[in-house]
Amino acid sequence: PVPEGTIIVERGVSAQEFAPKLNRTAADVIRFLLQNGEMVTATMTLTDEQMELFALEVGAELLLVEPGQQEELELQALFDDSDDDD
Repeated sequence: PVPEGTIIVERGVSAQEFAPKLNRTAADVIRFLLQNGEMVTATMTLTDEQMELFALEVGAELLLVEPGQQEELELQALFDDSDDDD
């Protein structure tokens, strides 16, 4: 199953880095993109459009961020969640 909520992904990642965030394998991503006419390998950088297309296919909500922002946003989400407990 796809993780619930918004999945934060940095722009410019490969299928190897992207797929596990959606509980999929790089082969799943590559197969889907090949079926849609995109020639990619596991180590090639994926475009925003390719990642969004695959996320839509598996029913995931994606937030694409600049490199380096992912950890910052994940930490912010943790702090926001802990504030809700008060």
